[in-house]
Amino acid sequence: MCGRFANSEDPEIQAAYYQAKLSAKLWRPTWNAAPTQSLPVVLAPAGHERELTLMRWGWEREFDRHQLLVNARGEEAAAKPTWREALHSRRCLVPATAFYEWHEATNQPYAFQLSSRGLFAIGALWEPQGDGRAFVLLTTIANALVAGIHHRMACMLDQEQAQRWLDPGLSKTQVQELITPFPASAMISFPVSKEVNAVAHNAPHLLQPVSIARQQSLFDAP
Repeated sequence: MCGRFANSEDPEIQAAYYQAKLSAKLWRPTWNAAPTQSLPVVLAPAGHERELTLMRWGWEREFDRHQLLVNARGEEAAAKPTWREALHSRRCLVPATAFYEWHEATNQPYAFQLSSRGLFAIGALWEPQGDGRAFVLLTTIANALVAGIHHRMACMLDQEQAQRWLDPGLSKTQVQELITPFPASAMISFPVSKEVNAVAHNAPHLLQPVSIARQQSLFDAP
């Protein structure tokens, strides 16, 4: 599962990086993006130019508004009625500079970034909801780096893969080829503050490495 990520890059740089028109400027960098928030997304609506705009994270279901869908298993999406149509015609990109996963045994949060600490995209799907639009992030099986912490990871895409992801002419096979674990050799990982557990905390220090021993003394003391 990918339940939190960071996007601290300037919107103008993101728009240029993904060759998109910037249509939403009222946005601030985030180090703790969470479901229900409005966050930058790149999409290419049929017949329109590519745009970088804001979209809410999480799909609501009309029959169960208490259930918010925030992730979809990428390798299963084509076979699931919930995701099938969107995977075919409503793919989008969620720019990020890191994503977080929690150690499945200790609940210690870890950050995962490109080795360059640069911008990447997370493959995502969108759909109209109410008066706006909402997205879900795709996940895939963990690579060797993430697997020591969690069995799933965000569906990361580099710049070239991101361009292909938005191509409406991709076949089902070509789409599935993009939903694969990102190379572990191109990534770094480190433990971060447990403050990231609370949505109210959102500042650059959340993406700084911490000592696990110090974390235990601060947060796990009886």
